[in-house]
This record gives sequence, C-alpha cells and structure tokens, in this order.
Amino acid sequence: MRKTIVLVSALLAALIATSVAFAAGTTTLEIKASPNKVSKSKSKLRPIRLTINVGFGDSDPAAAQPPYLKKVVIRFNEGGTYNGKLFPKCKASALLAKGPSACPKGSKIGKGSATAAAQPVIPSVNAVLTLFNGEPKGGVPTVIIYAVPDISSPLTIVGTVKKGSKVSCANGTGKCDYVLSFDVPDIPTLPGQPNAAVITTKTQTDLVYVKKKKKGKTVKIPLIGAPVKCTGKWVADSTVSFGDGSTANASTSAPCKK
Repeated sequence: MRKTIVLVSALLAALIATSVAFAAGTTTLEIKASPNKVSKSKSKLRPIRLTINVGFGDSDPAAAQPPYLKKVVIRFNEGGTYNGKLFPKCKASALLAKGPSACPKGSKIGKGSATAAAQPVIPSVNAVLTLFNGEPKGGVPTVIIYAVPDISSPLTIVGTVKKGSKVSCANGTGKCDYVLSFDVPDIPTLPGQPNAAVITTKTQTDLVYVKKKKKGKTVKIPLIGAPVKCTGKWVADSTVSFGDGSTANASTSAPCKK
C-alpha cells in the first residue's frame, strides 16, 4: 500500500510538471498612429497618439502555461521624435510606494490593460496599466508602466526610450531608429510554481504637450511627434526574450499620409 501511494504521488507530480512545461515563446506586434499624418518639419511637429498591442504565447498550443517574459524591445519607424525629457517626471520608487498621487501633474502619458496566466494556480489575471514619464536612466528618457492586477499588489516596469542609428526593420520595408526597451521583473506566484506569464499588453499614449519658449514665442511641444516622411506606411519590429531562454520576433506596419 505504501509503495502504491508513493507511485501515485510521483505520477501526479509528473502530470503537474507536464501541464506547466514550457515550450518556445511566440509574440505578435501591432502599432497604430493617430492621426497618421507626417509632421510638417522637425520644428513643426504633428502630435500623434500611439497604440501598441503586444501578444505573447507558446509555440505549443497544448501548453497550459507560456514561458514568462524577461525583455521586450520595440523599434519604431525612423524620423519620429520623443520629447519625454521635456515633460514632468515621476520617480518609480515613489510611484510603487504611494501610487499615482506621488507623481507630478503632467507626468501621466498613457493608459492600457494587460492579461497574464499563472497556471496551475490561476488561469487568468487582468491588470489596469497607467503610463508615466520617468526619470532619465543614464541620460536616457524612461517610461514607467504602473500595473494594478485584479489580485496581488501593484508593480512597476521601467523601460528606456533611446534614439539609435537608422537600421533596417525586420520586415525589410523601412528604417527604424527609436528603441523602446523593457526589462521585465519576475512575477512570482506560489512557492515552487512558475512565474506568471504575460499574455497581452495593450497601451495607448495620450496627446499631451508642454509649453516652452522659443525665440521669444511660446510653443506647444508634443510628447510624440510624427515622422516627417511617409512612403505609404510606417513600420516597427520587436524582439522578445523569455525566461526559458527562447526569443521571438514580430514586425508590423501601419498606413501613413503626407
């Protein structure tokens, strides 16, 4: 009888381990600009609102729990302008400790939602996202994602927005320069169980401005300025790294107008 109990316990443990086994991660990317018209010039930027939807999954449809995220990198169409350095800045530690009331007026730059899986503990968790302009990191502007899940405590994820050299995007249809990069912290569940795995993130930036004096005149500078060129579409790509060591890539394009 004792041997039977031991055998049954071992089989149950194996079944649980199999049900949450990781396979290679996958990702999708969708980015939309509104309005989708070019800027008149670098000195006359047209403000745009960016909608960024990213999906994460598993190459094995039968897998109960996708691998958890470690890093997300998104590259954007060349010629756009990000002016986060000119906006009020929120401190990530203060935001986590005291909530959005700790952030100065004008530092909120967007909103969104997310879903995550925490098998075998919880099938699905939803979270409300708020985006804040963060303090520079090594002189590079940052974006803070403040996530409030429907269970557990809020968490913050800090990403950098760095302008790099113009390089070909993964889809081969255009050039990219600005790079948005997030290192995703582990999201633990119960002891001995896998970290929670993010399944979707949906974010949208606000159409916000700061007023600055230029040559004696007050001008409104947008958080995000549209590129000054359009060849029919704007492009972007992404690279995602997962906790199991796998990576995945995605690319997207959206129509633009002159």
